[in-house]
Amino acid sequence: IIFPSIYDPEEIGESALDHALSWDKINAVKHRVYDDLSTSLPTITRLFKARSVSNPEYIYLEDQVGLANEARAVTELPLNEKHRIALREEQKSKALAIENKRRKTLGEALLASLEEPDEDDLDSDSDSTTDEEDEPDVLLTEAGSVLVDALLFKQQRFATRNHKAASGEM
Repeated sequence: IIFPSIYDPEEIGESALDHALSWDKINAVKHRVYDDLSTSLPTITRLFKARSVSNPEYIYLEDQVGLANEARAVTELPLNEKHRIALREEQKSKALAIENKRRKTLGEALLASLEEPDEDDLDSDSDSTTDEEDEPDVLLTEAGSVLVDALLFKQQRFATRNHKAASGEM
């Protein structure tokens, strides 16, 4: 299961530099295999996809990643100031559309512009913690849900195996 990332992993880290040092491959540590996820991974992936399709925060993240990839794909900028302003306004309108799509799904008030202050920002004190700290991390929440799915699936498999063993079906 691969989560979307705003940042391109190929462009981050030492390996993205022109004269990066070569790296070695280190042999894996020998240990026993704890659990084979190959049988449960399709089910866990299906549950993840079903959940992410209806999660407004996850959809918002995917839309933001798409917008970032679109901006990253631009390799040439126009020299004409009017064209550059139009390009910037187009980016802002796409970002606003993504934000308003999320807000509409969550039942929040839509914004007329991204510069418009949020009602929550107006109510909070300047010395209090930021709202970003209070907002749930969609990737952390989804990773937790995937972990719970894996544990429940493993528990179901274990219960089924024990039931078969107790009834003599094995």
